[in-house]
Amino acid sequence: MSSKASEVRLEGVGKRFGETWAVRGVSLHVRAGEFYTFLGPSGCGKTTLLRMIAGFAAPDEGGVWLDDTMVNALPPWKRDVGMVFQSYAIWPHMTVFENVAFGLRERRVSRADIERQVGEALRMVNLEGMEGEGVDFYTPVESPSPEEGNPAKRDDPRQPVAEQDWPKLPRNDKKKLAKSSF
Repeated sequence: MSSKASEVRLEGVGKRFGETWAVRGVSLHVRAGEFYTFLGPSGCGKTTLLRMIAGFAAPDEGGVWLDDTMVNALPPWKRDVGMVFQSYAIWPHMTVFENVAFGLRERRVSRADIERQVGEALRMVNLEGMEGEGVDFYTPVESPSPEEGNPAKRDDPRQPVAEQDWPKLPRNDKKKLAKSSF
């Protein structure tokens, strides 16, 4: 698997739920290493766009491209895109380390690489030293909904996307994320 960041391109993307278009005619080009934020009121299609990029929803029109490949029909686990759901999708029976390492283990990453990547991820969000702790200190536990499928934790995707309330993130985390080059 490549550790190079991907470009994301949306060309005339639309998604309909029944007769209602949640997203229609969206075109966007995010170059490798760029940081984008979708802002808007509840129900305007932000999450639907992220779900189409990650592969949890298929567009009804237009195309989603990662680098030079159209991925409309590609399932989430073959896209090298990680999505962090707003509901967190944390497993209460696992430690912080195990939650973060889950995607890496599923991909059969070596133990040494798991240790390194989990360490980097925890440092980035100021959770180093909490590896062996339970997750109840962090957030109320919510089970992933069935449409979320197998949620990606931190599996070193080429292009991470996050569904999160930006205002709720601590200021230092916002600065780190804005400066990060994915």
